[in-house]
Amino acid sequence: MNLISALIASFALSFIMTPLFIALGWRFKVLDYPKADKVHSDPTPLLGGVSIFLTFFFFIILFSDKVTGVYRYLFLSGAILFVSGLIDDIRPVSALKRLLIQILASSILIYGGAYFTFLPNTPWGNIGEVALTFLWLVGITNAFNYLDGLNGLASGVGIINAFFFMVFALLTSQPVLAFVLVVFMGSSAGFFPYNFLKGRIFLGNSGSAWMGYTLAGLAVIGEWALKSPVDLVIPILIFGVPIYDMMNTTAVRILDKKATNMIDLLAYRGKDHFHHRLSQTGLGRQGAVFFIYVISIMLGLNGLLLQMSQGAANIVIILAISTLFFVLISSLIIPKPKHKKREVRK
Repeated sequence: MNLISALIASFALSFIMTPLFIALGWRFKVLDYPKADKVHSDPTPLLGGVSIFLTFFFFIILFSDKVTGVYRYLFLSGAILFVSGLIDDIRPVSALKRLLIQILASSILIYGGAYFTFLPNTPWGNIGEVALTFLWLVGITNAFNYLDGLNGLASGVGIINAFFFMVFALLTSQPVLAFVLVVFMGSSAGFFPYNFLKGRIFLGNSGSAWMGYTLAGLAVIGEWALKSPVDLVIPILIFGVPIYDMMNTTAVRILDKKATNMIDLLAYRGKDHFHHRLSQTGLGRQGAVFFIYVISIMLGLNGLLLQMSQGAANIVIILAISTLFFVLISSLIIPKPKHKKREVRK
């Protein structure tokens, strides 16, 4: 099955299945109700992630003879994370339990042989690689969960991220990785119109956490530094938006004393995310989503430029991207000081 056929077929199946899970969400009251920390005004089914997950796994099982080895550990651990997220959508699970399940899933993938391998081959280097892999997997998983706050945002960014990872996989001759990413894109794209256009269904924790974890795991499995160790920055560039949102929101909540530890951070819900603040600048909700799409595409394109460049040019590109990114974002979301109007005496 070629990549275009896989993309079309996975999109079609997901697109056909999603209305079923809209109906099931209403039938069994698996709904996200409006709250102070939410932006929607009507109850909405939370089973969008089920449609994506089942479509993805259908094609992975269909071609299971091609997708073997460490990928199977990713799919198994991802399935555990998905099921726990679905339970959380039906009956809320504590932040501590969610974190423990994420650590369990990450442990399975690392046991299967997927972990960073760029540090010196020493005991401390090996421990550091495993620790960084845990941090990466758990961090990106929760970053996508954070990102799921506006219609079409998490799924759209996930599709964009998967596209650029797929391009890199093709450029570096990793056909299995490219195939898995294409199926991921198609499965997510089939759900996307129902979420973005009318907000008829949400990803739910099962969908957003699974999407983040799967993409993070594929980034670990992929080989990105075939030309230069600097190319290890490429996955960070591609995930630039969710990483920025997670880091910025975490820092703000700690400084404002809204959270004092990791459990508090995972449990806290609020409208203080990057996309919330963007939507309040005058862009509106859809404008904020489109703006984030543009940033994600620009970061992906710069990642491509980084992969194609060599030597000192790599460092210049990284510095330029970082500077432009933070200047642009800061100018949009940092509140401007209000000047008091002078009273005019008559």
